[in-house]
Amino acid sequence: MLTLYTPATGFPDLEVKIAYGLARVGIEAYGIENVRIIPQKGFYLVLVNGDIQKLNDTFNQISARILSSDFIPRSTPGITGRTATTIKINENEKFDLKIYTNIVEIAEHKKSENFCRHEERVKVSNVIGFTAAATTGVLCKRDGL
Repeated sequence: MLTLYTPATGFPDLEVKIAYGLARVGIEAYGIENVRIIPQKGFYLVLVNGDIQKLNDTFNQISARILSSDFIPRSTPGITGRTATTIKINENEKFDLKIYTNIVEIAEHKKSENFCRHEERVKVSNVIGFTAAATTGVLCKRDGL
């Protein structure tokens, strides 16, 4: 049994997409009856009844099939025409799913810990300043992850 972990980004919608992506690779490699997704607090476990080598080979086949197309990068919001050609996969480029086989220590939640990991709610009184600060172009992140 192979256990894969999502990276606990702090964004639940992104975690679900990563979990479903890992499950899709497992389903293509071993069939739907050999894959399970188990939600945890802040991340997901993807259990695959199989070995990492076949899973990696399937992942590379899917990546080559999907990323070798010009259509996907050009139709994805946020990717400009200049950078779309740099996203395509090369023939000799390989990916490895071993990065998902260990959970990052900071991603583990204690039972007494809030899901967002903030100690208490702080009242925001400067709404105009808060709105301006949110539009400075800085990417959102959770506690340095």
